[in-house]
Amino acid sequence: MRLLQIRRLADRGIRLTAIGRILRDDADSAAALQQVDSELKASMRSLARARRELAAIREHRARADTPPGFEALSEGLSERQRSLLTIFATIMSPTMLEEFRQALIVGNDVDEDFENLPPDAGDDVIKAVAQRMVPTIAAARTERPRLEHLEESSPLGEGQALMVLGHAIAELYNPAQLKALQLTEQLLNK
Repeated sequence: MRLLQIRRLADRGIRLTAIGRILRDDADSAAALQQVDSELKASMRSLARARRELAAIREHRARADTPPGFEALSEGLSERQRSLLTIFATIMSPTMLEEFRQALIVGNDVDEDFENLPPDAGDDVIKAVAQRMVPTIAAARTERPRLEHLEESSPLGEGQALMVLGHAIAELYNPAQLKALQLTEQLLNK
């Protein structure tokens, strides 16, 4: 009989470590049942969220690693942009990530030039791309100033977020793109 009771509780999703407390039928067993119920609710919410995310990925035919909310935007992103988006989803708070998503919806006309900048691009080409980026980035900073300091509300903490972002940028962008980013920042600060 005891084995059947244990099996019934295990079939209900109760961990074996909690079953002993529950079968005692005392005040502790009621608390154990409440704890199990709370854990099951949390698990169900998590599973429901995962199902919603998978449905959005399927609907937009996005890659499985696309952060939630970006499924419809992911089709037009390069591999490098997708990788950077994954990094942003890790270091940004949910509020900042939503603001970033809104900025992506607007888009801009210099992404392709920057994305296609070859590693061995000459200084004149780099300068031309940087100069084209300045008005776009200046407008984005005016419209969404919080995105300039996305590390400030990072769940990882400012230092860790900056370190992760720095490593990602160094790994994802080629030398010409890095020069273009540096020159763009210099032009913006003049």
